[in-house]
Amino acid sequence: MRVVLDWYRRIFSIEFKPQKLEQQIVLVKIASLYLLLCSSFVLAESQTADQLKTEAARIYRNSEERRESGLGTQVTDWLKVSGLIEIENEYLNNNFSNDIEVSRHDNPNLSLQVGLQIDATDWFSAEILFDAEYNAKVYFSRFEEILVKVENEQWEIKIGRLFLPFGEYYSHFVTSPILEFGETRANALVLEYSPLEDFEITGFILESRAEKVGGEDDFDWGLGLRYSTDDPTIQMGAGFLSDLAESEERLLQSFQDTFKRRVSAWNAYARVGFDTFEITGELVQATRAFKEIKKNSDKPFSYNIEFAYFPKETLQLSVRTEHSDELADQPSWRFGISGTWRPITRFNLSVDYLYGKFKNGFIRDDSGNTLNYRHLIAAQLALEF
Repeated sequence: MRVVLDWYRRIFSIEFKPQKLEQQIVLVKIASLYLLLCSSFVLAESQTADQLKTEAARIYRNSEERRESGLGTQVTDWLKVSGLIEIENEYLNNNFSNDIEVSRHDNPNLSLQVGLQIDATDWFSAEILFDAEYNAKVYFSRFEEILVKVENEQWEIKIGRLFLPFGEYYSHFVTSPILEFGETRANALVLEYSPLEDFEITGFILESRAEKVGGEDDFDWGLGLRYSTDDPTIQMGAGFLSDLAESEERLLQSFQDTFKRRVSAWNAYARVGFDTFEITGELVQATRAFKEIKKNSDKPFSYNIEFAYFPKETLQLSVRTEHSDELADQPSWRFGISGTWRPITRFNLSVDYLYGKFKNGFIRDDSGNTLNYRHLIAAQLALEF
């Protein structure tokens, strides 16, 4: 079994972390040049009669749509290439007790995603998603997903390195919802079955990263149910994950991803959408407390509710209300507004404002002052290709 796991890691867990500054500078220059070329292509394309039509500004309904948001180019009959370039920046203002304010203005973050869709036959395909991020401090790149897929009318099997079907993580904002702490990516086998046209049952097993103290490599699992109308006007579902420590949040990273007992989690979500607006709601909750984490943040829970309005095809306006409990470094309540504008095909401009209120005494600075509330402003330019 260990030999199989080692082979699996080599194929599906490739990551690159160049440390030399020269390498980072070269990569940024390449990305900047690519951004310039793509921008020129977009402007030229927008002048043709066939491309004057704009697309709806609601490109990121959930995290999966964000990863797949590139429009794509059909290179051959069997290969489609798509991508997304984003430049993002945010400003934070933390307000502590004793009238102390601490502000932070991060360096702009540049990210590039490139996806390959390989359709070998009607029933067999493969997907590759590469992601690279850079700012003044850090460069990071990796293969987000590498998977193969076999499907027919009722069944679908995926195997590889992929984001698991545990939650939808609906959001119309640049800033991710707090409940995204449940999003999980792993080496996994996913089985989806649709006994009815509108209903889907999902099961998966994943290679464990976190393990019991003194234990060896193991596997975890999950289940999901999903209902969606043909429109799809209504979507709803629920899911279960056997080990929340496997999520991308790495809740037990400070403990070398080891635990005394497994903590599972459950998720539920719903979306009701029409031509001019949609409402989404979702929650993620641990089923019991982590023994390793201090008591005020050992059983994380969060929900997010958003209303999005589309007055025009090129404009999206959104409001958000979210709540969290026992989740380290996160506000108890957060409220926000966001706007997205798509002036031409393939290009988006988005701006968020979020106000976060913290539980009394939950977070303190080095002098013992309590963090009371936070203002956050985020802006993003996005280009699809």
